[in-house]
Amino acid sequence: MNQKMFRLEGKKILALFLTVFLCVCLTQVKQVASAVTLKQKNGQPIMAIGQLVNFVGTCGYQGIGTPPEHQQDQTDTWIVMKIKGRQAIIIKQNPIAVQMYNKAGERFAIYANSDIKQTISSWWSVACSQRIDGIPAQNYALPVKLNGENQCNPFKFCIADQSKYETTVDPNPQNITKAFVPSLIDVNSNPKNYYVDAGEVAWTSFVSGFSRSGGQYPNITWLRSPLRIHLNAAVISDDGATYSSAVHYKSLALRPACWINI
Repeated sequence: MNQKMFRLEGKKILALFLTVFLCVCLTQVKQVASAVTLKQKNGQPIMAIGQLVNFVGTCGYQGIGTPPEHQQDQTDTWIVMKIKGRQAIIIKQNPIAVQMYNKAGERFAIYANSDIKQTISSWWSVACSQRIDGIPAQNYALPVKLNGENQCNPFKFCIADQSKYETTVDPNPQNITKAFVPSLIDVNSNPKNYYVDAGEVAWTSFVSGFSRSGGQYPNITWLRSPLRIHLNAAVISDDGATYSSAVHYKSLALRPACWINI
């Protein structure tokens, strides 16, 4: 009888231990999940495009033509450009560089081989080590798939199907691309509207502190997808989001984008 009671008490203790252990694990998972969910600058959840968030800054990164006043930014303001379910694309306000899409004209508007992709990669290698609420920025950003980046033949005119260039979250853990140049379809779901989904007023206000200086245009933002012909790529400018610009002689702002949980 005593042995039976001993076994029964032992089972109760084991069951209690497992219950407590499971609760602790679930609590930790919940804390981690909430930690990597980005919120607005005012601390409220992100509910709509056009809202602003704090994310990684320049952190001493001196890119090509990086504005001197922003070379030491530890955090920066980003704007929400697209929402899909519980995930969103955000774009950095302060450019990490003001440069050509490609210095070498023969490479044309092929993002996979572009100078802007190289600059983004170099910047992210530094910026991803920054921390947001104690969590590395690397944990906030989601791996992405850059659809259509090789759709355009570099030796022929490229009337690109912009829908093929959409950037999507990639569950493949082998894909480590997290910071990227957004495509036209990423910021404007209906290119016929000629403006970003976040709205003209919100975007204009977002880049209002960056004015043209000589041959540099920090108010105009490169997009990665080609537009119309092989020497042109899409941009966001005062004229809208479908305007095309020469890839090999205009120096425009390079503003990284990331997919994040909201």
